[in-house]
Amino acid sequence: MKDNEAFDRKIFEEDRQARFLIGMDEAGRGPLAGPLSIGLFVQAREAEFADGVNDSKKMSPSVRKRLFSRLKREAFTMWAVSLIPPRVIDERNIYQATRLGMEELLLSLPRWILDNARILVDAMSLRLPGRNVSSLIRGDSLSYTVGCASIMAKEVRDRYMEAAALRYPGYQFEQNRGYPTKGHLLFLKTAGPTPIHRMSYRPVRESAPQTEMRRRLPFSVLKEEL
Repeated sequence: MKDNEAFDRKIFEEDRQARFLIGMDEAGRGPLAGPLSIGLFVQAREAEFADGVNDSKKMSPSVRKRLFSRLKREAFTMWAVSLIPPRVIDERNIYQATRLGMEELLLSLPRWILDNARILVDAMSLRLPGRNVSSLIRGDSLSYTVGCASIMAKEVRDRYMEAAALRYPGYQFEQNRGYPTKGHLLFLKTAGPTPIHRMSYRPVRESAPQTEMRRRLPFSVLKEEL
């Protein structure tokens, strides 16, 4: 039995009133572009534990895809992912957008599940009075259920960015998923931000006036600069 499975089983053993464990995690706090992805996974007491679940960042894409497909089919489980758009991140900041997204996604669950659940969140303090919420440092590695939530959040976001790469070619979203790689930053400075970039993030914010200035320069100067 893996440590993260043992962690969750121990909660069920110690809390006989808990019928469900609800794991929550996010993906995409650091990228310059794309949505913040909030993942939720509900594990009923009767549900099986899938082999190989871990922090999604520690998995290869092929293993993560396989587990994503399996977890969607597991009996006595439920999952959901909420994509928070860049506009909300810019308006509220990434921490508040994460917390608000987690709270709203949790409150969208049926009341009878919330009333009989222990909620495990990866390193985030939620404002849910009367709910049994535990904030876990490195929760995506510590808890099986939080690890499942991290897989769902990461896989859905990656697929979103792969689709965005077709709409906005040149930014290499299919490779960098919006993170500030060298190629992404170079193209950002040259072509400017897209509608899915986070304007409150410094590299994006600074690229907008730089790009506008470049567009006003004579072509010969622009060519030399490039």
